[in-house]
Amino acid sequence: MFLFFALLNTANTALVVVALVLYSIGLGLTYGPQAALFAPLYPTAVRYSGAALSSPSEPFSAAPSPP
Repeated sequence: MFLFFALLNTANTALVVVALVLYSIGLGLTYGPQAALFAPLYPTAVRYSGAALSSPSEPFSAAPSPP
């Protein structure tokens, strides 16, 4: 994590892009297995109802956030 901030602190565009790409890869490596792990923990009816409840509320939760 400290490497990420060190690369951002350089203010060099190429190094900032490298930092963001490395950060994105790290996020993908952690969030991908989490979804595979959590899916079988709940029955299908619960999983689909959770997805159905979260979709319509997205505009209300994301719209007031600052850019």
